[in-house]
Amino acid sequence: MIYKTIPKSVIERIPIYLNYLNKIDEDGLISSTTIAQQLGLGEVQVRKDLNLISGKGKPKVGYQVSNLKSDLNKLIFDDKLINVVIIGAGKIGSALAKYHGFNENSFKIVGIFDNSPEKIGRTINDKKILSIDEMSSFCLTNDVKMAIICVPHDSAQSVCDEIINCGVKGILNFTDQKLNIPNDVKIRNVDIVSLLITLAVEINNN
Repeated sequence: MIYKTIPKSVIERIPIYLNYLNKIDEDGLISSTTIAQQLGLGEVQVRKDLNLISGKGKPKVGYQVSNLKSDLNKLIFDDKLINVVIIGAGKIGSALAKYHGFNENSFKIVGIFDNSPEKIGRTINDKKILSIDEMSSFCLTNDVKMAIICVPHDSAQSVCDEIINCGVKGILNFTDQKLNIPNDVKIRNVDIVSLLITLAVEINNN
């Protein structure tokens, strides 16, 4: 995989570059200097990042925006949609299921799961909420590679174990439970309270 040759710090800047490029004219040219100025990043850093990612820039000319976007997308999507499931159809899970930004960025929400009889069978964005008992077979059948976990913390690890056994390689964890995962699975934890605490400390120390 190409990710093994790219430092984590660069990988974390890829969505920043892509979000910016998605807002400008694909037919134009852009320099690393302009990108750095617009994003508030160091010019040398941006130039090194883009050379590593694309290497198609020309001195004093820059990059063709469409080519640069294509190279970035290949790193993320490999020219294919990434199938994602949401586990837990509570307030957070339901809100995420309604978010249109996934489809705009080649992530396809293919399934929503819950264990509540009151929620199973309801629809969110034309997707029927399925029983969590169907999750394993569904993930295997639909080649699901990523999962968003929005369940209570006491069931988070068992859900995590089950989806990993189905071949899921990426997890976005919205619970406050620290999940144990094998080395070949990647996880990002989204702890909103911790983020607010960090923000409060930054404000008070400004």
